[in-house]
Amino acid sequence: MKKFEVNQIFENLKKFPSWKYEFDVLTKEFKFNTYLEGVKFLSEIANLSEKLNHHPDLLLTYKKLNVKISTHDVNGISELDFEFISEIEKNLKFIDKF
Repeated sequence: MKKFEVNQIFENLKKFPSWKYEFDVLTKEFKFNTYLEGVKFLSEIANLSEKLNHHPDLLLTYKKLNVKISTHDVNGISELDFEFISEIEKNLKFIDKF
């Protein structure tokens, strides 16, 4: 697996405009109506992480979940990170209602 160059990262981010690239990680903040909705979503991400064997940093606060993902093996962003966020956006559409 190869580390993406910055131009590759920004080209791929065009498909995911709600995600940001900061300090060699892809990041997004999700907001919820209740704390338990955030916990449920965190659990869904944890299950996806196990399925893909790719684990983001997750920070859950009262009604927010911050997701940060990068590929530790390449010390930056790779195709695997975009596969991960694609799965979140594709399979976890229920988050849009929050």
